[in-house]
Amino acid sequence: MAFLIGFPHESESTLLTVEKPCGGFERAHRFWVKWTFKVKGRNSAGLNFEEMGVLENLSSSGALFSLKTPLDIGAKLDISIELPFNKERWMEYSARVVRIVSISSIPKVAVAFDSVQPRFADKPLASSSAVGRNQTAVPSLSEQGKGC
Repeated sequence: MAFLIGFPHESESTLLTVEKPCGGFERAHRFWVKWTFKVKGRNSAGLNFEEMGVLENLSSSGALFSLKTPLDIGAKLDISIELPFNKERWMEYSARVVRIVSISSIPKVAVAFDSVQPRFADKPLASSSAVGRNQTAVPSLSEQGKGC
């Protein structure tokens, strides 16, 4: 679980404490960005959905964004994030919803990525959690022998 510390201005970063899956804690920088993303999964009614939007912040462990589609805590999502310096390249993550904040008509959704290492694709959500022919797989830390 990640805890957001403070609300800095755009383009600033802040440190947050992130619980590691095998125990203990580490620090991660959260960056306030305005990058395009596409998300798909199942909404709170159990129906498949796809939605595009703009990220509010991003770290190696998760992201925060506004989403019109109603979701439940724990919902599993596939997220593609467009890299701003290469418009034909997307980072893909599998994630789960860890927090929903409804302070406006469109709730903010916080997600935790299943891995700190994204997959890369030429188009958004090219293959819903599976490595396809247009993607590059990056081994997880445990696969590299650097995990817990």
